[in-house]
Amino acid sequence: MIGSLIGYSGYGRGYGNYKTSYGKSNETAFAKEPSESIMEEYYKDNPRERDAQKERVHEGKDLLDSGGITQQRSAAMSVNEYRSAVSAVIEKIPFHESRPYDEETVLISEEGWNNMKKDHDYAAWIAGYLKEDRSTPNPYTGKGDKGKYCVHEFGASPEDYKGHSYSKILGGTSAGARTLYIAESERRGIVTRARSADRQPPKNYNIWEEMKHAGRRKQEELMGADIQVKMQEKKQA
Repeated sequence: MIGSLIGYSGYGRGYGNYKTSYGKSNETAFAKEPSESIMEEYYKDNPRERDAQKERVHEGKDLLDSGGITQQRSAAMSVNEYRSAVSAVIEKIPFHESRPYDEETVLISEEGWNNMKKDHDYAAWIAGYLKEDRSTPNPYTGKGDKGKYCVHEFGASPEDYKGHSYSKILGGTSAGARTLYIAESERRGIVTRARSADRQPPKNYNIWEEMKHAGRRKQEELMGADIQVKMQEKKQA
């Protein structure tokens, strides 16, 4: 259980077990205008994933539609309007009820934003990915888990995605984990916080001190019980 509290612990598909391949680097992937859409090129390079990724795109389109972001409207928006509208949709994607303490930052590169606006399916893929990821339950809820920090980074295409998550008490302390999260998110991007994120461990939380105190309390309880037993035996004698 200690490992799940202070180390990397995934909740299932996607969460804490992210793909980190770099099939195309941000610097070279789009040196020239692609002849096909971003997603069509991705399907061509990854035919076995086509059906699963199309389903993710479908889920994402439902999310974008709910925010009034259709393919036609996207084309008519300015870059700033588009970013604002998509960011608002991403911010509102809920976390699974078993993940009330999580905090997440979504970083999208300039190439990513440009390609999302050009290819509505790619924007939908990102929204669908985040929906699927946040819908994954946390099996450690109720067992002392303090929640997770998540950082997602999206680039020019799905192949440029990378991301990870870690405990809010990574290494055993809340202050260290928080410092790492702030450094990684760089205080920018699209930030989403679960409903009880404010109930995170206090800055001075230290799991090792807590375990030490818990051990002392247990010893005191055992000693107290032993004294009670001896007193009872004495009375009976």
